[in-house]
Amino acid sequence: EINKDGNCVPIPVTVDNTCPVPDTLGDSTTENVNITGDNGEQTLQTILDNANYSLDVQTDQKQFQVWNVTGGAKIDINAKFINEFAHNNQVFGYYVNGDTSNFVPVFKTANVVGYDSTPLSSAGPFTITVPTGATTLGFAIKTYDGDTFSNTMATQNSLNPNSKDQVVVYNPSSDNYVLAFEDINGGDNDFNDLVVEVDLGCETTPPPVENTCPAPDAVGDTTEETVNTVNNGEESLQTILDNANY
Repeated sequence: EINKDGNCVPIPVTVDNTCPVPDTLGDSTTENVNITGDNGEQTLQTILDNANYSLDVQTDQKQFQVWNVTGGAKIDINAKFINEFAHNNQVFGYYVNGDTSNFVPVFKTANVVGYDSTPLSSAGPFTITVPTGATTLGFAIKTYDGDTFSNTMATQNSLNPNSKDQVVVYNPSSDNYVLAFEDINGGDNDFNDLVVEVDLGCETTPPPVENTCPAPDAVGDTTEETVNTVNNGEESLQTILDNANY
């Protein structure tokens, strides 16, 4: 697109997210991401570039903090570890309804006491189903210096030390998000301590079948027949129905 000064500028891409729906909770502040590459670490911009995201760490930030769930539907999460540059060990997971006490771990970046059954990040990607009943979904890391717990850092600012933004969020495509964590309160704001991609979706319950006219009538019959599914080489009724896409 050519602007009024005759310069080429990118055309904004509209991303339509479906369910769960991201919510900024009124936050409109863009975080100033440190891209100096301290201590020889890769910057967040380099991490995103190397992972083939067409994202700018500053201008493409979204201020999403939670994801709203319609009707308490089941939520499918596909999570993928992208990279990390941190002294601390991290356990990445999700929580629901604004309460990190119900934190559910998805993966860890190193062995941490108390998370023996949680897989390492290298075992991913990971597919998780959040049971029905959640009204909001959030993501968090639990940070450890060795095996010593340091902090919980969440996408929801009010749950963090000093209510500070510890995660920058990007939305490269529909229902697809990149979460970049800063793991220290008052840290260097490089947001490269853990970078994760999540794809989100909802499993909706189909509405009950409503028959209109003529209305079916069982005439009082409540007996279920036992259908023979072994028929001397013939297709069973179940196979017939499956092949007909019922």
